[in-house]
Amino acid sequence: MSARVPELEPMLALKSGRFYYLCTYRNVWDPQKGRSYRESTTSVGKILSGRKDGPVEWKDIYLEHHPELADFSCSRGEDGTLSFTPLTGQTGSVTSCHLALGATWTLEKIIEGSALEEALHVTFGKYSDWRKLLSLAYFLVISNENIMSRFPSFSKHSYLPWMRVMTPDDVRRLLSRITQEKIALFKSRLLSSRDPKAQYLVFASSSIYKRHTSFSWSARAEISDDESRSPENCIMAVEEQSGIPLCYHLSHGRRVPDVAVLRVLINNLTRMDFSGRVLYVADRGYAGATQISRYLAEKMNFLVNPRVHHGIFRPLMEAARRKLFDLSNYHPSIGCAAITRRVHWSYHEMQDGRRVRRSASLYLHIYFDEGVYNQNREGIKRGIGMVYEAVSRGEQLSDDLQEVRTLYMRDSLKNGMLEVNEEAVKLTLDKRSVRLLLTDCVSDPVEAFRDILTETRCGPALRLTANAWAEVVW
Repeated sequence: MSARVPELEPMLALKSGRFYYLCTYRNVWDPQKGRSYRESTTSVGKILSGRKDGPVEWKDIYLEHHPELADFSCSRGEDGTLSFTPLTGQTGSVTSCHLALGATWTLEKIIEGSALEEALHVTFGKYSDWRKLLSLAYFLVISNENIMSRFPSFSKHSYLPWMRVMTPDDVRRLLSRITQEKIALFKSRLLSSRDPKAQYLVFASSSIYKRHTSFSWSARAEISDDESRSPENCIMAVEEQSGIPLCYHLSHGRRVPDVAVLRVLINNLTRMDFSGRVLYVADRGYAGATQISRYLAEKMNFLVNPRVHHGIFRPLMEAARRKLFDLSNYHPSIGCAAITRRVHWSYHEMQDGRRVRRSASLYLHIYFDEGVYNQNREGIKRGIGMVYEAVSRGEQLSDDLQEVRTLYMRDSLKNGMLEVNEEAVKLTLDKRSVRLLLTDCVSDPVEAFRDILTETRCGPALRLTANAWAEVVW
């Protein structure tokens, strides 16, 4: 028997950033104007092609309302219609099992023989609770969701440390046996096994850049549904060698914590004094002029990602622009060009109750991806050319071409003719192909790139990992 084709609500394709999002909408009638208007939109899926047509990826919250969509692949046509292709149940099931097996095996090898596994085993050895805790953690990490009703099915079809199927009642009994005393004992055993000479990284991911004022209502709804909570700043400390987390902290709100609070917070959570053996790796939320001065005043080693067109670095950026294309500056190991400049930074610190002016020499690493630069330049060039052609033929600009005209073109002040806004083009190309890293201690641009790349990749996953360990152990 063939699967029933889903019947969905009417949808709009609204652009936000690089992608179009499928959005349901609600219209209401305005009796005064005698017409209806759109009251709200909610993003329910993303068109992966970056155009209005292409394969669709549905959001989990929408799949809960329409579970039949899990049996189909969906694509949106140029005319706006959605086409559904039934998935082969056996093939999808086998693929899912293989992916889960590989993921759980990878997690097992990461944990195996570590201080974390030993502390769990010793503290929660009764009833093999430590195996059950790890199984629950694997589910929370791999499934990328916190829907516990799906855990029994996951435990039935996946290779886990605890090989029996766990029901919701089993999970409740497990968590009821984890007392505050056991948690404190577990932390004590885990931290006592640390190497006193080990180096650590503290990743700080801010919520400031999760939402942008230029986003459409669609994007705001999409982000809100994904997070289903207020914006959060996430901090996580890890061992540099193994990468295993030591602790995490989530703070709600859009205000970024003071950098001096980071060290106190990490020391309190880990009950350790790092004594200068930690590097703070942070995004732009912690890379303002005030924060950088605070790092230096507090004697904290840092690696941050400031804005490309920050006023302080703009002269250095302009002076280095030509050298970014120099083949001798290309590093195959990181896939882009990199040059380093020294920056003399002035700041104030308190000494005997007085503000004393200090200065420090910092490393500014400038990275340039020529492939990304050329790809985006070709796209902008093609769009500008199409705008000129449409204008010359007297045609009305499409939504995409109107966006190109608004972003990269303007009316000349001299003759009123349409011209290219070269500064806007350069700004866009810099934002997409150039990255700045500022640090007080990492002189090697390749090493700095790898550290910040780890933060970038971990940033979206920090909340997932933190929530998983919070609900299971911490």
